[in-house]
Amino acid sequence: MHRIVFLHSEWSSYFGACTAALAAHPEVASVHVIHWEPSAEAPFSPPEVAGVVHHRKSTLPRQALEHLLEGIQPTALVVSGWMEGDYLAVARHWRKTAPVVLCMDNRWRGTVRQHIAARTAPIHLHRSFDRIWIPGTPQLEFAERLGFPQQRIAMGVYCADAHVFSGVAATRLNPDFLPQPRLVFIGRYAPEKGIAELQDAFASVADAFPDWQLHCIGTGALWATRNQHSRTFHHGFLQQDAIHRVIRDAAVFVMPSVTEPWGVVLHEMACAGLPLSATPDVGASAAFLEPGINGTFLDRHNLAHELAQVMQVSLTERAAQGRASHRIGMSYTPALWTLRLLDLIQTP
Repeated sequence: MHRIVFLHSEWSSYFGACTAALAAHPEVASVHVIHWEPSAEAPFSPPEVAGVVHHRKSTLPRQALEHLLEGIQPTALVVSGWMEGDYLAVARHWRKTAPVVLCMDNRWRGTVRQHIAARTAPIHLHRSFDRIWIPGTPQLEFAERLGFPQQRIAMGVYCADAHVFSGVAATRLNPDFLPQPRLVFIGRYAPEKGIAELQDAFASVADAFPDWQLHCIGTGALWATRNQHSRTFHHGFLQQDAIHRVIRDAAVFVMPSVTEPWGVVLHEMACAGLPLSATPDVGASAAFLEPGINGTFLDRHNLAHELAQVMQVSLTERAAQGRASHRIGMSYTPALWTLRLLDLIQTP
């Protein structure tokens, strides 16, 4: 029976769904999640789930963390990144007796720093980790350059809470469903998310589409300078139930990111049955956006024109895109995420 410990960053609701599925697997005795304090921009609090034990990293300096792991005797460690010194230290210790998985979402961009990381990985990285879990194909080249053998590289480290969002799709996929003319954005108000450009682009074409609205969910550094157009609605941070109320009858989900290593929200919106419009810079688009099938790619350099094109899609085509989104999104679930992880840690 497995005793799996996650040395994690910030807890999230989708990660909670995955660990709950893992704890319910018959080969898993316990799941322990050590994580940072929630951020102000996403103040999620983990619920109580049978078989999942949460520990705040702020209460565990290195010696206490080592003592905790000695008591658990993990059969596998799963570590978020390689920047947390305490995590690296305990990973290096347990690497001798149990599989230790590095979770990474960086793409290979050929920077000097990445070249150095690839060159020094055998000396530093592989002392702590013996396998790697990445989101998808955009991260594969970097994982290979870090020297992990193919059989010890797995994809799918991020997974939406597919079951929860499929509840929204149950409404949207009804033959009588009629979406409202609303674009929806969910994400941090940060430059890399393209939120300012999205708001300005919508304002520039709004007069030509008087029935349409833009609904933005999230908060962040750019909140104070948000566009105050009369048909742009800023909801701030919302818990999951409130998000469902906003997206349930929306027409299109829009993700205009300048850079986005993955973006689980795209998977969530696919599971919910929304047509998708995202830039190719969104990593998750490689798995969940099929242009012409369930949505479109956006050219962020010509965003106003792109939004106008999206808003002119017929209701019939939009309905077909929503059905395709749901089918594509439900191709990866927390149950499959669990099997992916167990396969990875059991690989020789």
